[in-house]
Amino acid sequence: MGRIAVGTALTGLLLVTTACGIETGPAASETVPITPRAIAAIAIDHVGADTSERGATYTDEDSPPGWLGADLRYRPSPGDDGDLVRVVVAPGEPAQDPCVHAECAELDTDVAGARLVLRWEELVPEEDPGVVMVVMLRDDEYSFALQAGPAITDDPRQLDLPESVEDMVAVVEDPRLRLETTADAVTAGGDLADWEGEDPEPSGPPATGRADLTDRAVAVVVDERLPGAVAARPPESDWGEVVGSELEYEGAPGVRVTVAAVGTGDPCRPARCRERRTDVPGAALLAGRDESGRVLVLRLPEQVVVLRQVGDVFTEAQLAAVVEDPRLRLRTRAALVQEGEALAIWEG
Repeated sequence: MGRIAVGTALTGLLLVTTACGIETGPAASETVPITPRAIAAIAIDHVGADTSERGATYTDEDSPPGWLGADLRYRPSPGDDGDLVRVVVAPGEPAQDPCVHAECAELDTDVAGARLVLRWEELVPEEDPGVVMVVMLRDDEYSFALQAGPAITDDPRQLDLPESVEDMVAVVEDPRLRLETTADAVTAGGDLADWEGEDPEPSGPPATGRADLTDRAVAVVVDERLPGAVAARPPESDWGEVVGSELEYEGAPGVRVTVAAVGTGDPCRPARCRERRTDVPGAALLAGRDESGRVLVLRLPEQVVVLRQVGDVFTEAQLAAVVEDPRLRLRTRAALVQEGEALAIWEG
């Protein structure tokens, strides 16, 4: 089934109006705005990673406000894009009840305060193979998982579909499939390979509250403090589980910053570090050199921030400003994590 046909079939259903309400999901202090990549990662957890294409759902000026989605293609054949699984989350509620102009069934759900609906349109010979949707309706937002490609000749619960109704329900019931999701979900989306096209520009206010630090968020801080980087990527580390980034500069040495819980290693042992003055409460700042260049370490009660520079392009004072930055904490500002997802120089 072609992309245009699917979009046309859904136009009437997916225009939205706004509504207000409260629904249990990730705690507000733990959340960041969802992204198309995060939506794809959540869907793939339930319907499989063997995609032939994966990318953001197309949007334009006629798309519902706040619409964010991911399109996954499976089982392509010559002259055919393959079956489509589309997953979308949007604010408000559909302007039209999902059960208008389609076969429909209410499904049981354990999601508090939500309505779960199975909607399908059957095969039209020589025109359309039909479509299946599972729609989760909440007071303040809705989501759906759509499957198009296989012939829908009956109630989809009675058919042997490549992606079962149960799998589609699991997608929309996933607690991460919310307009505000977990930082881990956004990070998993950012790590997806083979992503095609550009994501829609993010909409809505900046994230609030706290979130787990990510590699991309570290890169944002380093790029602000040491501007001019041409690329950033996840770090290589041989001393434990870390969060961090390696930044590359044109004609200049690279800088690696890692953040980890205490007890994961002692980077100062080979660097002959000496203590330096710091204004960070409860912290010790150490500086030294190893065979590659400068090493700076900020030791805090529950974590350590380590910076390594190859060469001497940046001064010790510039490097100290990086490790002392209060945003480089294992729990950091959710807005910083959100900013990291849009970092243009990221190559990880």
